[in-house]
Amino acid sequence: MDTPTMSLIPCIFMLLLILLVSIFLVCLKPKNGQSNIKLKVPPGSGGWPVVGESFKYVSLGNGKFMSEKEISNYIIGLLVASYESTSTAVSFVLKHLAELPHIYDEVYKELTKIAKLKGEGELLKWEDIQKMKYSWNVVCESLRLTTMNSSFSGFREVVTDVAFSGFTIPRGYKASWSSYTTHKDPECFPDPEKFDPTRFDGKGPAPYTYVPFGGGRRMCCGKEYARLEVLVYMYNIVTRFNLEIVNPQEKIEFRSFPIPVEDLPIRIIRHNIYG
Repeated sequence: MDTPTMSLIPCIFMLLLILLVSIFLVCLKPKNGQSNIKLKVPPGSGGWPVVGESFKYVSLGNGKFMSEKEISNYIIGLLVASYESTSTAVSFVLKHLAELPHIYDEVYKELTKIAKLKGEGELLKWEDIQKMKYSWNVVCESLRLTTMNSSFSGFREVVTDVAFSGFTIPRGYKASWSSYTTHKDPECFPDPEKFDPTRFDGKGPAPYTYVPFGGGRRMCCGKEYARLEVLVYMYNIVTRFNLEIVNPQEKIEFRSFPIPVEDLPIRIIRHNIYG
């Protein structure tokens, strides 16, 4: 029988979208009958509407409901901020694991150690996530090498005059920097093209040199949520499957996000850590 091969990008996009929709619907349900947001399910609808329709019935109080513009803004924010970025991050983590067997082996050791302390099929707990230190270092190094927003990292207001490369950026100007070039700067990350999770041991990189989630007051508020998503996904893949990259020469196109041109096919080989 041929070893199964899957195109990783569409699979991960769909799984994470299902997860986000599930979380959204759970959050809409009141606990103990108390909720600050009221959802009026339309008569004859047969139950909870899908996400886009749900927003139409969310009461903001005083008889006010969300406008179509507000709904579209929330949906775009959901897809861009918490869906595409995280699913792309997961895809490239698995790509690096498939390409680098020695890295996969270290992640496998850490995650199977956690799994064997639990019953087969037992769900992860928060304290289990905190034990995934090497696995998180691998995620961080993957995010450094494959910056999710490769073109620019948003605009900031310059709070004091800055001298840079012979230019002066005056206070009050709006500036944007490339997180991609920051992450590939050899002064910040020696041998920057090498995949080296140990960069994040101890205190890790210097402040504001590693910025996949931004920094300062406008740092990504979903960082811990993304960390949880990626580590849980890694755990469930690595403890069940070995990974082999199908096309090591596959090209990556950089649009708003890095995109493998062939959807990153990976060969998966099932294993059983319980023997």
